Amino acid sequence: MLPVYVFDPRFFGPSAWGTPKTGPHRAKFLWESVSCLKASLRGMGSDLLVAVGRPEHVLPALLTD
Repeated sequence: MLPVYVFDPRFFGPSAWGTPKTGPHRAKFLWESVSCLKASLRGMGSDLLVAVGRPEHVLPALLTD
């Protein structure tokens, strides 16, 4: 099993009111959190696959028969 985190670009675009959905401080916190999780998993002999895109497109593309 490989954990996956997908950065969805829809969460980083403008809201309906024109303000950012995710500001720079929140984006930095999110990136640092995902990086820390990846490092922790590696320390336990696992890993975290980090991808960018719409999860409904990224996840099916990762599946193999």
